[in-house]
This record gives sequence, C-alpha cells and structure tokens, in this order.
Amino acid sequence: MVQNQFHTNVRVVKNDNGSEFTSGLMKEFYFNHEIVRESSCIDMPQQNRQVERKYCHILNMARALRF
Repeated sequence: MVQNQFHTNVRVVKNDNGSEFTSGLMKEFYFNHEIVRESSCIDMPQQNRQVERKYCHILNMARALRF
C-alpha cells in the first residue's frame, strides 16, 4: 500500500521484538524486500510504548480502510 500510494518503498521497520516480527518468515520477507529491521531495547518501556502506539495506529487505519 505504501508503494502504491506514495510511489516509494519501505526502507526501515522498527518493532518491539514481538514474535510476529522476528519469525523466520518475516526475516525472509525483510531480506527479500531489502528492509532494515530495527528493534527497541527489551527493558526500555519508553521505546516499547512508542512502537506499540504506532502499531496500534497502523491497525486502526487498516480497519478504517476496510470499512
């Protein structure tokens, strides 16, 4: 969707070390699409809150677009 709407590619994904982002399938996806994966520190709630807010925002936008 980002590529179609803004005519650019995703270059960096920042996440909170969740298993949905660190699975072998996602690592392969990142590698195939030349995406750099950054993860927040495990014991830094400030960083984890920021990632969770962004992730929640993305999910809310996807749900809104579905309707």
